[in-house]
Amino acid sequence: MALEIKKCMAEFLGSFILVLAVAMMAAATGNVFIVALTNGIALLAAIFITLRISGAQITPVVTLALILAEKEEPARGVSFIVSQLIGGLAASCSSCSAATPSLAFLR
Repeated sequence: MALEIKKCMAEFLGSFILVLAVAMMAAATGNVFIVALTNGIALLAAIFITLRISGAQITPVVTLALILAEKEEPARGVSFIVSQLIGGLAASCSSCSAATPSLAFLR
């Protein structure tokens, strides 16, 4: 039970890192190249953090594909998807609250 919670928290954290980094960079610069580069770096960081804990699925699409390919148990997959969605939602709320006019000096 504790191991499953640890895996769900890892998926939450991975999704949170990915969405927060990309959303903040998009709000700060708006440059497509910089946002794409940030996406790659954030994904790399999220994979390194979550790989040994939960398998680094990071996004609900990857988890759904693994469920459909029968590589992931459906119950665990659904808990991962819920964790990833909550992580993305938390990151988007954090980035919206942090992306205030004070970031305008970065443009």
